Amino acid sequence: MIDLVLIRPFPKLLFPIFIYRLFAKTMDKSKYIRHLKTGEEVIIRTVEKRFHIDGEAVMLEGDVKINIKKGALKVLKTRYMKLP
Repeated sequence: MIDLVLIRPFPKLLFPIFIYRLFAKTMDKSKYIRHLKTGEEVIIRTVEKRFHIDGEAVMLEGDVKINIKKGALKVLKTRYMKLP
């Protein structure tokens, strides 16, 4: 599964409210936010070129295609160790 949070441009005057909602975990109540959770490929068509991907600011042009590469992430599971 992949979680996408799409944020439409919003008035800068609302930035403090945006930050409050971020920490209060109520961002989903904003009309400027769209949250998608899917296992399917997603194509974003927009004139916007500025994106954040995993916190990294990037510039992209044209359609943005997002998909999941199965088996691309290797996870090492260890036993739980209690720290002193």
